[in-house]
Amino acid sequence: MHEGCWLQLAPKRIKVRLQSIRNGGNLPRWRQIGATMATAISPEVDKAQATVRLQQLSEEVGRIANVLAALSEHEAAAAAMAAVGASSNGEGEPLDAGFIRSIIRIRRLRDHFFKSDLFADPAWDMLLDLMAARVERQRVAVSSLCIAAAVPPTTALRWIKGLCEQGLFVRVADPEDGRRVFIELSSETAARMEAYLKSAQRVGTLVA
Repeated sequence: MHEGCWLQLAPKRIKVRLQSIRNGGNLPRWRQIGATMATAISPEVDKAQATVRLQQLSEEVGRIANVLAALSEHEAAAAAMAAVGASSNGEGEPLDAGFIRSIIRIRRLRDHFFKSDLFADPAWDMLLDLMAARVERQRVAVSSLCIAAAVPPTTALRWIKGLCEQGLFVRVADPEDGRRVFIELSSETAARMEAYLKSAQRVGTLVA
């Protein structure tokens, strides 16, 4: 979908049409607008004033580009989930915890052949472990999740903190032990993981 907008610079009216394309591959064109405007400014415009205006324009264009990129990512994820729902039509096999655990075992198998830090991906390891626990209706303590992350405890704790702040994970206090905290997937994260893993499960692919 193309959207147009007109920008003006005084004292001489200069119109530049910005084609906003919601496509990550075209976003660099936005960042070239500042350079393009430099050749269009009337000579009588004060150079310092023009520089300030171009800087402001460049910052605004960059902000718009970032917003469009975020929208594109969100819409792509929503479209993927909608496609999964449409293809399953509410039928099909339920998500199998054993399938998820197999993926985790395959990931750990790599450590026997390559250095573990070569493939360090604590976020994905924790997402898989929490999803498997969710299917198994088990709760996961912070200490257990740190082990599942397959990285040093300090690194795992830093990732857990960051993923909680981003809303992917949720902290839940243990009602029987105030010193212990459980980690769960947020509802949206769980839905995305389920859609993704069901797609892989349906085609019989282990996505390590």
